Amino acid sequence: MKIFRYSITLAILLLAALRLSAQEYAFPLLNVEGRYSSSYGELRSNHFHSGVDIRTDNVEGKTVVAVADGYVSRIALAPRGFGIAIYVTHPQKGTMSVYAHLSRLRRDIAAYITEDRYKNKTNSKNYYPPADMFKVRRGEIIAYSGNSGSSYGPHLHFEIRDLKNGHIVNPVKVGALKPLDTIAPEVFNIHYVIADTLAGRVKSRLVGSYKAKLSNGIYTIADSVKVCGKGHFVIEVLDRRNNSSNRFGIYSVKMSVAEEEIFDFRMDHFDFSDTRQCNVVAYYPLQRSAKCEVLALAKKPTAPSYLYHKAVNNGYISLGAGESAKVDIEVTDECGNLSKLYFNAYGVDVQKIEGLSHGEDEVLVAGDREFALKGEGFRVVVPRDALYEPEYCSTKSQCPKVLKDSTLVILSQFCRIFAEDTPMNKAVQVTIAASVPTELQKHVCIASVGANGRVGSLGGKYRQDSVEFSIRRGGEFVLVADTIPPKITPSFKSGADMRGATMIKFVAKDNFSGIGSYRLLIDGEWRTLDYQPVKGEFVHHFDKPLKEGVQSHTVQLEVSDNCGNKAVWRGKILK
Repeated sequence: MKIFRYSITLAILLLAALRLSAQEYAFPLLNVEGRYSSSYGELRSNHFHSGVDIRTDNVEGKTVVAVADGYVSRIALAPRGFGIAIYVTHPQKGTMSVYAHLSRLRRDIAAYITEDRYKNKTNSKNYYPPADMFKVRRGEIIAYSGNSGSSYGPHLHFEIRDLKNGHIVNPVKVGALKPLDTIAPEVFNIHYVIADTLAGRVKSRLVGSYKAKLSNGIYTIADSVKVCGKGHFVIEVLDRRNNSSNRFGIYSVKMSVAEEEIFDFRMDHFDFSDTRQCNVVAYYPLQRSAKCEVLALAKKPTAPSYLYHKAVNNGYISLGAGESAKVDIEVTDECGNLSKLYFNAYGVDVQKIEGLSHGEDEVLVAGDREFALKGEGFRVVVPRDALYEPEYCSTKSQCPKVLKDSTLVILSQFCRIFAEDTPMNKAVQVTIAASVPTELQKHVCIASVGANGRVGSLGGKYRQDSVEFSIRRGGEFVLVADTIPPKITPSFKSGADMRGATMIKFVAKDNFSGIGSYRLLIDGEWRTLDYQPVKGEFVHHFDKPLKEGVQSHTVQLEVSDNCGNKAVWRGKILK
């Protein structure tokens, strides 16, 4: 009888364990404090943040585990973006988990990748192993955390994706992560943006800003918020979490006007194809330089409908002169902490349109059809719906600027393609013409020029007396030549004894256009090389035996930038 009772108890415990395994995700890291540095869906530069960043206590090499049963379906190896990343498919859950910015992979997975790298002599590739090759269980080690790719500090970028539609989902809302957060979001300002009409399309114009004050747990605005014509509100807000000084994005915003709920935004999931719509979910002119979330409380035409559970009149309001209405706004983080903002909106006469004037050299681009514009020394082709709103573009060349980078050779006139605060839904094609000396032609590229003279490289190749390139944001541009090769600095001296070392490192820095290609040879044979652009660091792990019978080995690292300048370092090591 005791044996029977024991069997029943054991069966119940096993059933409970199976249910727990089916219902809950494991935490993706071992031996960390479990703090976070960013949240899902944050409004980033031209994209929504697709996952959650988990701190690894300022070190690399923390153990990364599978959050649920499944199999490794993809392994990515790239110098930028996610760097080293693993994708695990969970058929029973209908999801896929993503682990990015890794330092290294589990030994058997690493061996599979290394074999292919040497076979195909590649340092960057996506791998799709068969489903039965790397099966994993919940909590099983798959990799180790790092700082690879476009990462600015050790952490793990973690995602959950829906297998049915490919959407990236909010990992907190689906229960994959449970951060400690008892702090309500902070509200800073409310703005009113009027919807003017330009070329038959909506043209936003900021007409009023008001500071929110916290009193007795409620945010209020001292003065009435003036509303003129048809427009919408914009809210500046951010979230905090326990034991963290970081700023986080918010999950939802609801708004009621005169006690009627008219707006409900929620960041539950999004599709990669919609990631640039962050520029209309946010109020871009303020968001581009803000240190918080600047959310437009209106659904714009291109904004994904699934982000808005309610948008009566698309969130736009209109009050006649002398009319007033109470506005209630609720801001919630993904852990359920709530902040409330109350204020009165008061209707006034529509103000005279300001800020929409233009010079004689400016041409209006409505954006509802493809538009080709020819200026002094440049040509612009704007695809249909590339602009979120109508914009003016100058056809005149701009006054020359003094560039911060004195190594660049300026080869063309400066041109301004829309204002700097102009976001773009699609890439706009620009062609800058210039006569370039033959010896400089292979070193030509396009520089974006900031107001302070700081420059950024946009690439481009010189063909038929011009360079064609794409832009995703307005600004000022000029054609330049970069003739300076990268500088390579090894972390060891030539002839160093590496017999006890597991790797060798180099640092390669470039003045402007960035590292484009690289190759490592040891004893004349191709070797794997991992590149981290943020640090400018190259690492070779001794993952394959060196030439037998010799202790002194020749090492050659070749690094080229994106403007055709090549640097070579040669030396020897003992191994």
